[in-house]
Amino acid sequence: LRINRSLVALAIGWMLFFGVHVSVLTFGPKWAGGGSAALLVVTLVMWVAMVGSPLVGVLIDRSAGPARWLVAGPVVQAVVVAAMAAGILPPTAAMLGVGVAAALLPTAAYALPGLLVAPERVGFAFGFITAFSNLGTIVGPAIAGALLDARGSFALVWTVLAALAAAAIGVAAFVRPRSV
Repeated sequence: LRINRSLVALAIGWMLFFGVHVSVLTFGPKWAGGGSAALLVVTLVMWVAMVGSPLVGVLIDRSAGPARWLVAGPVVQAVVVAAMAAGILPPTAAMLGVGVAAALLPTAAYALPGLLVAPERVGFAFGFITAFSNLGTIVGPAIAGALLDARGSFALVWTVLAALAAAAIGVAAFVRPRSV
């Protein structure tokens, strides 16, 4: 079984993105003050992604393709989470920004497997990136929670998550669609 570098880069970027994303969804309500109002604020992520994802899809179709957009998601994510760490972004604005990131990277990632592997390997490619996103979903909140329990500092948690999002930018830059 041979796996090309671009698919590995996509999977790792997807994993890092989801590790950060799910951690923000997990700990965002507590950071936003707790209670039902904070839960409502965090739902903004899903509302923005729900409305924004089809729009991003149109932009991908009308532009240079999904690889460039793949980098945009973790750029937005890193900036927003770093601003959360610095305490300069209130919860509502932060969750709107996280929603924008959630519209960008997943939409681009879903558009890429067919451009990275031969048509008869697209199912494997989706399975491969999904396995990595699930790994990020498991490990990200565990690390964030351990840091929060050990240090009690959201600033530290958000800083580490912003660094992971920045790493996703670097990894995503290595995704190169194959020539057809």
